[in-house]
Amino acid sequence: MKKITLCCAVLAALLGGCASYPQPDYLRNAASPQIVVDPAAGPKAFTVSPATLIFLAGQGPVDIVWRLPEAAAKSGLRFAERNGIFINGEIISTVRTVPLKGGDSAREGPGRIVLDGKQTEIVDCKRGKDGLEYSCFNKHSRPGFFKYTITLTDGVNEYVLDPEIANW
Repeated sequence: MKKITLCCAVLAALLGGCASYPQPDYLRNAASPQIVVDPAAGPKAFTVSPATLIFLAGQGPVDIVWRLPEAAAKSGLRFAERNGIFINGEIISTVRTVPLKGGDSAREGPGRIVLDGKQTEIVDCKRGKDGLEYSCFNKHSRPGFFKYTITLTDGVNEYVLDPEIANW
């Protein structure tokens, strides 16, 4: 009887530990992605963290708000006024075409991304707070993968990055 009680106690502790396991940053911070600018490389080599915004089933609709770091803001970097965040479309397939002898071609993946530009899942993108923030509303009503473009400007040049959003 003691062995059964001990086994049950160990199992309960293990299951309790799983329930309290923290979500990884790429899931926890998806609604608040941060722009990361390498001071040595400047804005031409900026990234976004998390790299892919992942929203799990059951999370419901969410406002996504991208923010520039304070150091980038002090240097004059801002989201572009128009299309600072632009949803290019939903990824509907990836195709790579390989030329064959005789002029024909064969499909082989992965490769070129095919987008549906008429997506209606991620909408109402707008610039805010003096260009230091940009937000979009993710309806998150169904699964899908979406390609988007981030455009930053220093007033003279524009810098772009093309990450993804995943609704599960």
